[in-house]
Amino acid sequence: MIRLLTLSVLVAAAAFPAVAQSSKSKGPDPKKAITQYTHEVWQTDHGLPQNSVTSIQQTEDGFLWMGTQEGLVRFDGVLFTVFDKNNTPEIRHNHIVALAVNRQGTLIIATHSEGLVAYKNGVFSRVLNVPQLEGTQLRHLHIDHRGSIWVSTRDSGLVRLDSTGTSHFTKRDGLVSNNVWEVTEDAQGRYWVAAEGGISVIEGRSIHSFTQKDGILAKENYSLLPLSGGEIWVGGRDGMQRLRLDGNTLRETKRYTRESGLASNGVYEMINDEQGNHWIGGDRGLTRIYNGTVSTFTDKDGLSERLVNAVFVDREGNLWIGTDGGGLNVLKDGIFTSYSVKEGMPHNNTWAVYEDKLRNLWVGTDEGLVLFDQSKGIRRVYGKKDGLSHGLIWTLTSDTGTGLWVGTINGLNRIVNERIVPLPAELQFDDQAINTLITDRSGTLWVGTSGTGLYKVANNRRTKIGAGHGITNEFINVLMEDRNGNILVGTDGDGLFILRNDTVRARYTTKDGLTANFIHSLYVDAQNNYWIGTLGEGLTIYDGAAFHTFTMKDGMFDDVLYQILEDDHGRMWFSCNKGIFQVERRQFFARIDGTSDHVVYTAYGKENGMISSECNGGISPAGWKTRSGHLWFPTARGVTMVDPKNIAINTQPPLVVIEEMLIDNESLRIPSSASVPPGRQRFEFRFTGLSFDGPKKVRFKVMLEGYDKEWDDIRYRRAAYYNYLPPGEYTFRVIAANSDGVWNMDGASFPFVVQAHFYETRIFYLTVAVFLTLLTYGIYRWRMRTIRARQEELERLVEERTKNLTEANDAKSQLLSFVAHDLKTPLITINSIAQEIKRFEVDKHFRGYLDLVEQNSKRIVTLISEILNITAIETGKFQFRMEPINIADIAGMVVDGYQVQAHRKDQRLQYSVDGHEYCTVLADSGKMQEAMENLVNNAIKYSPRGAAISVNVTRSNGTIRFSVNDQGPGITEEEKEQLFKKFTVLSAKPTGGEIATGLGLAIVKEIVEAHKGRIYVESEPQKGSTFIIELDRHT
Repeated sequence: MIRLLTLSVLVAAAAFPAVAQSSKSKGPDPKKAITQYTHEVWQTDHGLPQNSVTSIQQTEDGFLWMGTQEGLVRFDGVLFTVFDKNNTPEIRHNHIVALAVNRQGTLIIATHSEGLVAYKNGVFSRVLNVPQLEGTQLRHLHIDHRGSIWVSTRDSGLVRLDSTGTSHFTKRDGLVSNNVWEVTEDAQGRYWVAAEGGISVIEGRSIHSFTQKDGILAKENYSLLPLSGGEIWVGGRDGMQRLRLDGNTLRETKRYTRESGLASNGVYEMINDEQGNHWIGGDRGLTRIYNGTVSTFTDKDGLSERLVNAVFVDREGNLWIGTDGGGLNVLKDGIFTSYSVKEGMPHNNTWAVYEDKLRNLWVGTDEGLVLFDQSKGIRRVYGKKDGLSHGLIWTLTSDTGTGLWVGTINGLNRIVNERIVPLPAELQFDDQAINTLITDRSGTLWVGTSGTGLYKVANNRRTKIGAGHGITNEFINVLMEDRNGNILVGTDGDGLFILRNDTVRARYTTKDGLTANFIHSLYVDAQNNYWIGTLGEGLTIYDGAAFHTFTMKDGMFDDVLYQILEDDHGRMWFSCNKGIFQVERRQFFARIDGTSDHVVYTAYGKENGMISSECNGGISPAGWKTRSGHLWFPTARGVTMVDPKNIAINTQPPLVVIEEMLIDNESLRIPSSASVPPGRQRFEFRFTGLSFDGPKKVRFKVMLEGYDKEWDDIRYRRAAYYNYLPPGEYTFRVIAANSDGVWNMDGASFPFVVQAHFYETRIFYLTVAVFLTLLTYGIYRWRMRTIRARQEELERLVEERTKNLTEANDAKSQLLSFVAHDLKTPLITINSIAQEIKRFEVDKHFRGYLDLVEQNSKRIVTLISEILNITAIETGKFQFRMEPINIADIAGMVVDGYQVQAHRKDQRLQYSVDGHEYCTVLADSGKMQEAMENLVNNAIKYSPRGAAISVNVTRSNGTIRFSVNDQGPGITEEEKEQLFKKFTVLSAKPTGGEIATGLGLAIVKEIVEAHKGRIYVESEPQKGSTFIIELDRHT
């Protein structure tokens, strides 16, 4: 069925408030070059039906609409939806030439030659009763302040549609031509008409026309843009001019042509934005005029096609460009400002960034050194032809004056007063790649090279700081001076060295707590904490007492860290291969203090203004904070800058639309509500969030009221699924947040009812319930008599058997205890006699027998002791004395007590504790020590000679954890299931012939569980084992 719409309905709402239009949207920052905006392109490969975009509009629900030669297109930032004559019968011609939104929020669609179509709330309707438009080629739409619709045509003049009917204006009525391109309304209520041959002005019932004889620049006039003061811009085939009508006299006040800087003389589209930008689309590209300054953006700059049909600014300030054959383009104003070859850089690949003492900014690239004036941009480029030893610049630092040291891949250079000055031969570092430079507070220059080590330069002499000084690596990646005047040396494989008076005072590697020995970045904060960035193993913070690591598992965006900078607002910034990210500084120390278990980052990339997300590093400085607080980072496609104090937040929450409901894969157009027949199994809701400032980062939460009890965070998925919903009333709700985390808490909702089968209704359940109640009552009466008799017999049998079992269990425990005690005393005596006899000189073979007697008697005594132990715990005869104890103190005593035993097997028994003062638990100190000794003894027993065994006490979220890590043979999954049971013997054997009874871990388990704790093991075959006891922290 084709829906029809009359003119009275279409334009009846003149009193309604107007929908916000693009002409007053914010717009991109005019201080940036157009090439510094984020640029994206969509074409047929991305979902457009055709690559000529004729018109662009945005409706009040947030969707972007485009006209093409192959249909009407709706866009949510991710997906294109096409409406054409094949799927929408109201559209009779696929070529959409113009779009407009009226005061009711209705989208008006002008087709090429099949009249007008209206769209509102998901419904298309054809506009009736406009005979002047039948068979006429349409060109442009304009909605005036009364809500009337003005339609420009190719050969039929101008048609106005209002609630009273239609009005037709042609050459007979005074128009300069019937071939009309555009009409608009100025501040005085006059209507300006751009047409072939000149301009016409409709004022009341009068029409005044002007041609080239009257000062009109072009014969063909295509576009109009009224200004607030009554003037108007007119664009045509030969440029654009600003006109003012004084009475019947037309006066030109400004003119722009290609000679004035326009991309082309042909001007097809003009708009203004709130930033004061004047945007012009023409047949050779896009032009921006701001405060009289003209700049262009053409196909040479990346525009997908130079002929521009449409220009539009959405409600978030993004600039959309419809081209003729090149698809859809958008320019977005990101928080980063980037400089590449398009802005005058000699090469896109940048490496080092540095601000000198005169506040000049210097950037090293693959093909030269760039001098920036931070307020005006690039000032000068230095290359090999200017005297540099090489064009590839890796590092920069100031000298003792106002000059600059420049490190290249082939030697050292110096610039003084912006001139390259010659150096003595000794300081040239010929054929040496210089990775990093710093000048310390004493004025000494430190030079870190790639392959030839570390040097210091003082008094025009260089000194090698090598193995004799304690530096054992020749590849120096980064240098830094700390608050105490120490020189930090980050190497490529040997960790971090701390130099004082040319001598290594300390060295830190993975053995000391670093996550990696490949150091790529260093930062020293105001508290003299060392921030150490590595290649692939995340961040380490050294606070002078301990190393604290942060990786992607702890919430970091990436584990490759090229640079670390701190802004003036409590945020740490990191560059990496995937972009730039920042984390609030307090989050790191909250995790160190144990009040948080992870950090939360905010990541930035191409969608935020970076030309490339891939940053460069491995040398230093790979980023710089200027005195103004701006942060600069080198990337693979230019250098990029962010001002942390002016990070713009998109305060516009995304509009949310539920687009479709699918029931068992059948689509249901979203009405106001729905009733679902019984028996349906699969329910799917598809929705979108309308924010074009980062559409792929729009985040969603959903809730099905009547089913869900809380919001489900589905992140970036634009569909929700439910199966087998029981009969009842439901409301599906969805809310969304834009890329800056601003939520639309109202969101969208859709109520529906799932109908029930008869057997699912309350009447059916009530009938069945009554029947079952009566049936149950009858059966109950019959069964009760039988049950009473049977119950009496069972009670007698249970009482008799319970008595027998209790007596047997008590006898077993008593017998076991008696036997153990009776055996233990003579065995100890036998062991003592064997030891006493061995003190005398006896035959070698006889001594061997004595050793065997001693060893086996010890084994049996150990077994008996453990049997007595576990029996006492199981029978409850042992009373635990619970009192607050520091588990770290007990662990320390255990480790000290077993050092001798470990030493006999050349093993290293290491102990560490995290926050000694916070390790108090409620426990029996003696039994807890026994449990710890058992685990440490096992680790020594099953680890090979020379192994490293670590004992650790840590804390996390109110839990104290005691762990023992060994280098034994590991435990299989099958053995783990039996591990803590009595008399379990593993396939692995003690490495030193020690005794294994199979009761030790069972005793440990009984002790730990008596403390309401938990014991478990983490192990893989051939990779050692970690036994862990967890107890609640006592406060």
